Amino acid sequence: MGASGIVSAVLLNPQMTYESSSNKWKILFLTSFCLTARIMGYAKNLVPFEIPLGTSSSGIDIFVGFSRSVTNLSFVLAGFFTGFGTQLSNGCTSGHGICGMARLSSRSIVACCTFMATGFITASFLRNNDLLRNDIPMLVPNSLTETLGVMLVSLLVSLTIRLFCEEASFNSIVESDEGGAREIDPLLTHTTEAKERIELSNIEGRHGMNKKNTLKMAPFVLASGSLFAVGLNMSQMIDIRKVLGFLDLQSLETWDPTLVFVMFGGVIVSGIGYQYVEGFQLFKVPVGMAAKLSISGNDFQVPKNAAWTSSRSLTCDETEVASPLMNTKLMVGASLFGFGWGIGGVCPGPAIYLATVGYPQILYLYMPLYAIGAHVAQMKYTQSFLG
Repeated sequence: MGASGIVSAVLLNPQMTYESSSNKWKILFLTSFCLTARIMGYAKNLVPFEIPLGTSSSGIDIFVGFSRSVTNLSFVLAGFFTGFGTQLSNGCTSGHGICGMARLSSRSIVACCTFMATGFITASFLRNNDLLRNDIPMLVPNSLTETLGVMLVSLLVSLTIRLFCEEASFNSIVESDEGGAREIDPLLTHTTEAKERIELSNIEGRHGMNKKNTLKMAPFVLASGSLFAVGLNMSQMIDIRKVLGFLDLQSLETWDPTLVFVMFGGVIVSGIGYQYVEGFQLFKVPVGMAAKLSISGNDFQVPKNAAWTSSRSLTCDETEVASPLMNTKLMVGASLFGFGWGIGGVCPGPAIYLATVGYPQILYLYMPLYAIGAHVAQMKYTQSFLG
């Protein structure tokens, strides 16, 4: 699961994400990610966006890689096409790139090649387009946008605390029932307590999973979200100039290839992790160390390749449906994501980071249009039109 899947789930279906036992971890991940970004923002541990390396003889600032800023229109278009494309193709640079390529997913490899090519072409073609590029520095966080970022983090933290309380309460009731503390008298099933116990039992059976799973995996999810935020900062993926300097191939003299190492470094580390997941090992691992796959949430969940219509993890209520390896949704979605990425130089993970820190154009322009694009992509008309 990549950043786009997590962000879209929380933005478009917050209630379902919160109530679904197989999706609650997304709230934990996003909370940890945004909290870490906000703390790093307070610590001023941000990549400098508009600080030049020096000044030329003509008095013009000199930057490494891409030397122009993106306009407000760029953020609007980038937000919409990125949201639409990632929702349609079920992945972005982290989902298809880091996670998908690491497990040698054919769909993810095709998607990566598609959005990388589209991103390169778009960024290179738009270098001198004054409608989407200018020399005005990107707006920096102000007191209002920083406050909005704090409010976002506070909301996520409160949801996480509530989630922990509910899970702990549920587990205590289930443990009491499992321990045989009390039997429910069939003649008393009309009582409130009996109905609550029956409902809890039905929920557990319906989801087919251990409810303790959310609490057990919480430390790992929280650590993962925090590390993701730190990694984006250290790799400079949150620096729009850096990203566009990588995507713009119009001048090889100013091309910045360093993000290649970010992508492949992440794929290598993720690939090592997949060696401990049953069915994805390229090398033998000690017996008992490989995690078992499951669609019920008890074990390690991995999206499927061509055998499934969606690249997201399935719940026990969903069924297998065969689909072609390269279908219309994957190709169109990946292309539009690459188009949006090439326009604005921002993908979902860095966008959430920058919005949390309080960058106005990301907060006011990119993210709202991202949500609209993702919503349009999941509409029945769009899905039926693209087959």
